[in-house]
Amino acid sequence: MKSAKKTEWQDVLNVEASVARECSKVFPVRWPAYYLDLVQKDAVHDPIARMGRPTRDELQPSTDDIADPVGDHMMRDSPFIVRKHADRVILLVTKQCHFYCRFCFRRDEGVHNKPGPSPEDWKKILDYLRAEKDLREVILSGGDPLTLSNDRLGMIVEALSSVAHLKRLRVHTRAPVHAPERVDQGLVEAFQGRFNPVFVTHFNHPSEFTEQSRIAIEMLQNGSFQVKNQSVLLAGVNDCPMVLQQLVGKLLHWSIEPYYLHHPDRVAGNGLFRLSIARGLALVRPFLNRDPRFPPYVLDLPDGCGKVPVSALKQVSDRQFRFEHWPGKDSLYEDLNERIPPQAWSV
Repeated sequence: MKSAKKTEWQDVLNVEASVARECSKVFPVRWPAYYLDLVQKDAVHDPIARMGRPTRDELQPSTDDIADPVGDHMMRDSPFIVRKHADRVILLVTKQCHFYCRFCFRRDEGVHNKPGPSPEDWKKILDYLRAEKDLREVILSGGDPLTLSNDRLGMIVEALSSVAHLKRLRVHTRAPVHAPERVDQGLVEAFQGRFNPVFVTHFNHPSEFTEQSRIAIEMLQNGSFQVKNQSVLLAGVNDCPMVLQQLVGKLLHWSIEPYYLHHPDRVAGNGLFRLSIARGLALVRPFLNRDPRFPPYVLDLPDGCGKVPVSALKQVSDRQFRFEHWPGKDSLYEDLNERIPPQAWSV
């Protein structure tokens, strides 16, 4: 995969060198040449540019920041295992990505540090998986698992296949969006076997659907892999009824299941992408009421209890919401201070 040189993406996105330098110290900036070519000439308002352009805003702390916005750190049984549910775990197999989304909820991971599990870490991971007999599913995440080589991914699949009680494998990746050439026949062959995994992609805007990404998706589907998609509702990117309608329409046309639409997670540095629960519901509720194919609109709770429907939250005060899991088990969520929406989206 060819990446654009720093001077190239800085020029296209009109980013000052000092801003690029300071932001990169906190969270990497990387633009695949393919993805940079999708940016329209008016980069100031281009949704793709917005998702990857470093800005001074991400260096400023906010009172709306949540230290662990989805309970990701709270629910770790090791540095590489996130377990929020009895029957499944997330394995963080790398910290590397083809492209670093500025809204990422794991932007505090320390990507510049240890990139992924060592051989000794993998031994501990497999020992854990074998010991936990309730587990049925493993979700490969990171970072982006498809930054690993086909050989490495094949070794991971083979190792997981040795755990008898595991039945399902899921792979979360933005490679078909950012680096579609990464999806090749060797990758398909690396994942074929006992699990026949589900691939979960991450298209956020209609502009990300290209001929190259279509070929990548079809290659996965022709390998007998189901493909689903998770999107994030992002201020200035897709917080527009027309954009959301086109996004879901593109997914369905490509036989990709619209799996989830996530409310943005409030990790430090992604304030430009946030919107309130009220505004999100106002945008999404008309779709939920009339189109059963529209993805569930969910919030990943900061207390580590997982994803819940935003429409099921009950407002108990000006900014506080409650979700009742069962009698006696509630989650509380304090919403952010509403912002004036930024100039947004193009289609």
